Amino acid sequence: MGDKSRPGSSKKYSKRNTAVRRIYGDIKELQKDPSDQYWAAPLDDNLFDWHATIRGPPDTAFEGGVYHLRILLSPQYPFKPPNVVFLTPNGRFQLNTKICLSMSAYHPEMWQPAWGVRTILEALIVFLPTPGEGAVGALDWPDDERRRLAKESVKWCCPKCGNAKALLPELCTPKEGEKEKKKNPYAEQVAQLHMHNMGSVEASSTPVRRRQKNSSAKPQESQRDVHAGAAQKQTQAKRETQSKDRATRREEKQEDSLLLSIIVMLALALVMLLLRKYVREYV
Repeated sequence: MGDKSRPGSSKKYSKRNTAVRRIYGDIKELQKDPSDQYWAAPLDDNLFDWHATIRGPPDTAFEGGVYHLRILLSPQYPFKPPNVVFLTPNGRFQLNTKICLSMSAYHPEMWQPAWGVRTILEALIVFLPTPGEGAVGALDWPDDERRRLAKESVKWCCPKCGNAKALLPELCTPKEGEKEKKKNPYAEQVAQLHMHNMGSVEASSTPVRRRQKNSSAKPQESQRDVHAGAAQKQTQAKRETQSKDRATRREEKQEDSLLLSIIVMLALALVMLLLRKYVREYV
């Protein structure tokens, strides 16, 4: 598990399974375009149990910190969201606890199949400095304590992965004179997750009586519209994934048929050669 270049689980899985095929796609995508802000890979004996390490966001109490965590993917991934469990003390999330976020199993209605492991990692970095406000698994420790934990985090070691900091790629230093910050291609997905997360935190942390007192027909309708829109996007993404799966299965069948045809043709050619040899020798 300590080798950050390894391709993933050594256990045999059927690539015809939608979840397995998607997970292998996530592995390939992370290896093709690595980030200096995080690292992630599944365990050698469990493709659905990922270990990951993220850097604390700059200009926050988490700056310089290195945080190790687990991403527990569902057997129905990517149609169902994962669970996230932090392992490194951080002052924002409880340890060894499945935390409540808009992208976690606590909010399946907000999850979209288009999101993947990279989206989760990008979002976790953004969520670190946000207020917990009573959500499941959340902490609101003072910044001084978070800074102390950030300094100590670089020494933290995982029993399975080793030193968490050693798993991360080296930080890329910007070229001299480079002023414009490179645009994050996943910023839109992360922003959407952040918006959903703030909404879910407010909903879970506000007392029931206060919500009833301050609520009106318009906000309720707006909230229903948001959930309806999220459900519609989820359904659309699910249909697109299923369509891709059907196309992949058709391609696999065509390849199998082509391979079978080639084998039959080769067998016939071999039979013809043997017949010609027999005729020449004995007739």
